Order: sequence, then C-alpha cells, then structure tokens
Amino acid sequence: MARMHEVIDELQLPKDRIPELWEPYFVAAQQKYAQPQENRDRYSLNWYRQLNRWLDFNEIHMELILAAASRIAQQQSLYQWSCFVRYLLYDTLIIRKDEKVLYNLLPKDRLPAASQDLFFLVSMLSGADRSIDEYKASGKESKQIEAAFGIVKVLLDNYHRIFHRWGTPVEGILPRLAWGSLLVYEGLAFEYTHVALPGRIYRNARSGELVMLADGGQLYDKNGFRLPAREEQRLLSSRLASEPLIDEAQLSKQTEPGAQPLTAANQLPEDIWETKFFNTESGGFVGNILGPDGMPRSSVRIFESGHWMPVLDDSSPVLKLYVPDESFARRERLAAAASQAITAARQSKLDPKAIILESWLLDPRLVTYLPADAELLAFVREFKLYPLPFNREESFLQT
Repeated sequence: MARMHEVIDELQLPKDRIPELWEPYFVAAQQKYAQPQENRDRYSLNWYRQLNRWLDFNEIHMELILAAASRIAQQQSLYQWSCFVRYLLYDTLIIRKDEKVLYNLLPKDRLPAASQDLFFLVSMLSGADRSIDEYKASGKESKQIEAAFGIVKVLLDNYHRIFHRWGTPVEGILPRLAWGSLLVYEGLAFEYTHVALPGRIYRNARSGELVMLADGGQLYDKNGFRLPAREEQRLLSSRLASEPLIDEAQLSKQTEPGAQPLTAANQLPEDIWETKFFNTESGGFVGNILGPDGMPRSSVRIFESGHWMPVLDDSSPVLKLYVPDESFARRERLAAAASQAITAARQSKLDPKAIILESWLLDPRLVTYLPADAELLAFVREFKLYPLPFNREESFLQT
C-alpha cells in the first residue's frame, strides 16, 4: 500500500497544505474503502444506475460521470486518493470544520480537461448510500431525498454553462448533501444551522429600526470593501507582533495646556481602516453600522442603553440558503421555497430566526448595474446585506 506522501507526490498535490498528521486517516481509508475489491463497483455503471433513482441523470450526465469514475478507478493513485477524500468527508470531522481544505485535495490535470472538475463529485457519490441512510434515519420521505439529490444535475449544468467544462462547486451544497442535512424546495437548498456572521443585529425597542453592527477587528479599504481573509489576518497579526508606536506629532504637543492623552499611531497601511465595537459605562455600546447597501460606515455610532435589543448573532439558529443556479434567484421562487422550509423546520420543533444567503449574487457592485425591473434585483431586496471577506478565486464557484 502506497504511503500518503507518495500519492501526494504522484498527483502533484500541494504537500505543504496537507498535514502529515492525516496519514492515519489515509491508511484507514485504504483499509476501509480502497482495498476491498467490491468497492470499485462504486465507480461502475451499475452503481450509478442504482443511484439514478435519486439523481435522475439524463444520458449525457450519466455518460460524463461514468467516464470520470472509470478513469479514477483505473488509475491506482487517483483511486486511493478518491477513497481518502470519501473517508475525510464521511468518516471524520475535518471537512465539517473547514470545507476550504477541499481545494487542496483536488488533483489537477489527472482527468480529461472537459471533466477534470468531477473528482469531488465522483468521490462523494461513492459514499452516497450513507447519505441516503442519513435522510431516511431522520424521517425524510423519498420525495424529499429525490429533491435533494436532484440538485446535482442542476449544479452540473450550471457549471458547464459558466466554465464550458463539466464539474461542480466543492463547497456548500455537495458536502451537506453527503451529510444528509440539505433540504430542497422549489429548486433552492436549505440547511438548518448556525452562521458565523460578521456582526450582530439589533432592533430598537421603540422605533423597530434594525441595524447590524460589524464586529471589531475587521479591515476595510477606502471603498468600503472588506479585505481578503488572509490579508486581513496577516495585517492584524503583523500589528500585534510589532511594538506600539506613538505619533511623534503628539509628543510636541504634550507640553501645551489641555493636551490630549497619547494614543498609538495607526499601524495599518494607508486607506485601510478597522471596525470598532465596545460597550459603554452606561450599558450602551458603540460600533460601525452596516448601511442598507451592506457597506460599513467608517464613523462609529453610539447606541443608548435600554433601547436596543439583540436579534441575531452567531448563536442564533438560521436556515442557510444555497442557490444552485442564478436563474433560480427569483422572488416568487424564494417566497414559496422559504415558506416550505420554515414550515418543515417548525414541524421538526426547530425555530429558525432568519434565512441567510452568502453569495456573489448579492454583491452591491453587481446590484448597482441591474435595471430597476430586473428579477434578480427584486430577489436581492428581500435580504439585508452584510459584507464577507473578498475572495476572487472562489467568488463564482458557488452561489
């Protein structure tokens, strides 16, 4: 049996981003999945015929997925790695804690160009019986399971339309389908969960005004766009590691009557500013609000004690929405789907506080160029906007 680092080298994966501590998982994956001969049947036509009750693939979908699966099963290193990805997805919490690790696990240029982005889908579907069992164990009916798995062909077609090759996004929908937590209504997908919001939402007890205040320690550029997560982390870490500096212009004024207390100089690059959030002695709080356009205001606002009640934060249960195709982003479809999703949640004794969508479809820069009667604009206006760290590479890989 090959060692993990040998397969990584052969597939030219980024070894610096795949921890050596995962070696036991790799060994376990080979023993549980790769070595039993019957497991290769999960890369065959018979396996996909069984799954097609749920997937409802047409002939084109079936041919392309089978071609990719057969190629993976025939190349030992690809097959072993596919079994490893399946193990991480179904048998560990690694991907549940950080889906972005998936981007480091995808072999490049090992499948035909037209289908090289199908590796994760094939690996996920090799364990789809686990997903189906999860749905059944939670009391889901066949129609609900069919609706959930039916989203795969929508992802395939949308990906092909955008990129002119077959594939699917790896984050978002497919992992949740694997874990049996995705429910689909009117073609839109929902998950009952908690979401790491960039701030907290408050309601004024008197006027009913809703505001979101950004958490402290977020970095924005002069145009109001949040920096990429890695850049934000790098700048904040660099500042913490450096000695605090005092603005020399303040020193010359210290001998003057009524001089203000010394403050540390801004150690961030020019045109980069940081959000603040802190409580006041009177029980109120101060912070940077997010405007109706979802953009933060650089000046802080004071909120008086007793008038503002918390409505939503990271601990609040929500329905997270996933849009598999931007043509589904329609107000009427959303209204029908949301009503069904909320009803189903409450029937299960769950109480979602909001519906959350994280998507480039809501980018204020896109909305600015939409005509007043655009269907997408009507869809966007159903949401209150908030910012996410900018990520150019992944922006269009999920909606």
